[in-house]
Amino acid sequence: MYLIYQGFPFTKKSSSYNRHYWRCVHQKPLNCKAGIVQIVDVNRFKVMKSEHSHPLITERRKPGEFKALMAKQSENLHK
Repeated sequence: MYLIYQGFPFTKKSSSYNRHYWRCVHQKPLNCKAGIVQIVDVNRFKVMKSEHSHPLITERRKPGEFKALMAKQSENLHK
């Protein structure tokens, strides 16, 4: 299940009582911190962090590209 906000796709991270927490689908490969909270009982959305660490990506990744991005991110963490 995806949520699209301003063209950016989000995936559900977790849920509690009357809230759903959404995170950018590029959180792991691009270390994006953008997130949204959906308040279910009033069907309202609250943007927790609106700035993405990447431009809007409209094309799917090629096979193997995710693995390469994760390896690069791991290298950057260990520097």
